Amino acid sequence: MNNLALVNGIRIFVYSKEIDMRSGFERLSYFVTEELGRGLSIGDLFLFFSKNSRRLKVLFFDGTGLVLVTKRLEVGRFVSLIDLFERREISLHDFQKIFRGDNTFLSTIDIKFDTYLLNADFRENTSLRSGNKPGSS
Repeated sequence: MNNLALVNGIRIFVYSKEIDMRSGFERLSYFVTEELGRGLSIGDLFLFFSKNSRRLKVLFFDGTGLVLVTKRLEVGRFVSLIDLFERREISLHDFQKIFRGDNTFLSTIDIKFDTYLLNADFRENTSLRSGNKPGSS
């Protein structure tokens, strides 16, 4: 997608289920409007992953019609939906990394948040081992 003018400020949405890669314009448009509850407006990209993580599809409206891009990696795999930690919207930077097949896509803010959650789990488990019951002070 190097030839496609992607600019900061575009919104990139991730469909939450793996799709049958035979899906075309109509089915993917249905997923966008009915299941994601979004309109196909200029600038928004919608990212769909295959079951084997070797293919992905991107659907968007360019002002004159729908555009559907399919990419297959020859070596390796794209990130999986599980790897995205249930994120339904990603940054342009993360999209570019995913599209290149780079699995180190997480933004710094997500790593910090995940670290916070791990620390919170650690504190809760430590509290339980010391004899404190959950919810007691």
